[in-house]
Amino acid sequence: MTEAEQRLGVILLLFLQALLAILSFNGVWAISIFCTATRDPALDAFGWIHFVYAGLFLSGLLAIMWRRLRLPYAIVLALSLLTLPVQYWLVHDERLYCDAF
Repeated sequence: MTEAEQRLGVILLLFLQALLAILSFNGVWAISIFCTATRDPALDAFGWIHFVYAGLFLSGLLAIMWRRLRLPYAIVLALSLLTLPVQYWLVHDERLYCDAF
C-alpha cells in the first residue's frame, strides 16, 4: 500500500469510529459509552471503555502522520468494535446499565 492509501484507510477508520459514536447517542443507545455501568465486579472493566475509545480516537489522529501507529491502531480498533455486540447483549440482559439515565 502506498502512503496515501494508508492515510486514507486511517481516515476512513476514524470516520467509522465517529459515526458509531454518533449512532450510539442517537439510534442504538445500548452501545453507548454511557451504558457501561455495572453492579457485577466481573464486568467492571467495561467502565474503562470511555478512556479506550477516547485514546483510540487520539491514536487514529496521530496515526495519520505517524506510520508505525497505523497497524496497531487498526488492530485495536477492530478488536474494540468486536466488544460492541457483547455490550449490547449485556445491556439487554441487564448486566450492564446506562448510567446517564
